[in-house]
Amino acid sequence: MTKAEKLLEKLKRRLAELEILLPDETPRNLYARDKQDMMLGYRLLCHAEMEGFIEALVRLVMEEVWDTTRKTQVITTAGQSMIDFKDRSDFPPTSLRRAPAKPYDRIKGIANDILSRASRNNGVTEKDILNLFLPLGVNPGDLDVSWLEVMSDFGKSRGDVAHNSWENHTQYDTTPVKEKDAVGYCLLGLATLVTLADDILAKNV
Repeated sequence: MTKAEKLLEKLKRRLAELEILLPDETPRNLYARDKQDMMLGYRLLCHAEMEGFIEALVRLVMEEVWDTTRKTQVITTAGQSMIDFKDRSDFPPTSLRRAPAKPYDRIKGIANDILSRASRNNGVTEKDILNLFLPLGVNPGDLDVSWLEVMSDFGKSRGDVAHNSWENHTQYDTTPVKEKDAVGYCLLGLATLVTLADDILAKNV
């Protein structure tokens, strides 16, 4: 089992533990306020765990690539993909008179930037995921747009709870099954992120 896969297994165990917050189904899907609070608490905590997982996965990839470069003074294929993305993002250059940085220094700068992004991240939406994973050299075509939409919806549903008091809402339209299914859909794509992370690390030689 790879380090990335271990992170995913840890996440799955934690999400399974949080299911204790989900109340039993009722015949008419009507829940007292305390039961709704439990379901919304489940949503908030699952979001926090997935956000932490995404950030940890990004740190794992970047730290390994930078550690290899630092120890060997060699730019691996994984590192070069990060430089290539940076070049595309910075095109066109502001000036040709500025001496380009050495590849080693460029990877160091990229590492600092990506690790900073991970520390400042505050969500699991499509924007958050692209902001973290594209600079690692991930091909946008390898990310499922339908899943990214699911993540954005989940992030919005978390925000609706986290940034509003109960008085600002009518009764939440949710059930234990809806909450658990939403988390399950999110997990499908998170497993793909693990595969992409392992693909990057396989090129870090």
